[in-house]
Formats: sequence, structure tokens, C-alpha cells
Amino acid sequence: MKQLVIISTLLAFLVEAMPQENSQLGPISQTVQKPMEAMVAYGSGTMETIGEALGNLYGLIMAEIGKQQLQMAGAPFVQYYNYDEATGHSDYVAGVPVVKAGESAGKVSSLSYGEMKVVQAIHSGSYETVPASYEAIGKYLEDNSLEVSGQVFEFYLTNPTQEPDTSKWQTLISFLLK
Repeated sequence: MKQLVIISTLLAFLVEAMPQENSQLGPISQTVQKPMEAMVAYGSGTMETIGEALGNLYGLIMAEIGKQQLQMAGAPFVQYYNYDEATGHSDYVAGVPVVKAGESAGKVSSLSYGEMKVVQAIHSGSYETVPASYEAIGKYLEDNSLEVSGQVFEFYLTNPTQEPDTSKWQTLISFLLK
């Protein structure tokens, strides 16, 4: 419950600090995320630096996927492990699902994810408006007395380099349950 309070506090602060843009959150549901193989790279930093860091990490991952002749099996994602409210620092993993397990090489690792119980919803809109969706999912978790692990996945369903209209961007947000 402490983790949910920290996440909710952070998100409330971020929502108040950001300019209001149009965004929409689809239905929130409890489901089971299927097992997946992924090529991943670890990162850490603040939300101010994550955009550039993710670009670099995805570049490394995609290069390794190409070298190993692997096929993508889904949308790129970030798995957030934690968030330090005092510093704004987070540890995370950038990843790309692949059809079959690859081999770890350099800064890129092969990682197998088992089945996971999650609460999820699709956020439509720019990344700057995601905190409002986190807040809504946090309220759902609280209203339904659900306990989270403290880890959150964001699956980027829309490639922003191919779709310039931010109102069409979709991000699947999944909170892992205990």
C-alpha cells in the first residue's frame, strides 16, 4: 500500500505541474499478461532524462535483435521497478518482445517473463498526459483494494516516429499485482 501512496502522490504532483492536453483512458481491467521473451537493456534516471535514454536503449536492443535475426513479437515497453519520490529517480528496463529467446550480448540481455496478473488500460494521447491515466488507475486499484508489486509496464502501441499526431498515440499501462 505504501508503494501505491508514493505512486499516487508523484502522479498527483506531475498532473498539477503539466499543461492540460487532451488524453483519454480506455476501460480499466484486471487480466493476466501472457508469458513473453524479450530483449532488454537496463536504465536509470529521472523522468526528465528518460526520453533520450530510452532512444539509446532501444537503438542497442534493435541492433542486437537484427544481429541475432530475431523477430519482434509485440510493442516496445518499459518496465519501471521503482521511483524515488525525493530525487525523481527511477530504475527501469527498456524491452522489445521477441518470438523466441535471444542471447545476452553486451548491454542487451535476454529475459523471459512469466505470466503476470495485472490491472491495465490503454492511454490515448501524448506521453505528457500519461500521469492523469496513472492517477485514474491508482484510484481503481484503491477502490478495489488491489495490492500492487510496485512495478509498472508501459507498452508503446503507437510508434511516435510514424504518427506525428500525439492524440493518436496509444500506451498500454499495466500495473503488476501481488
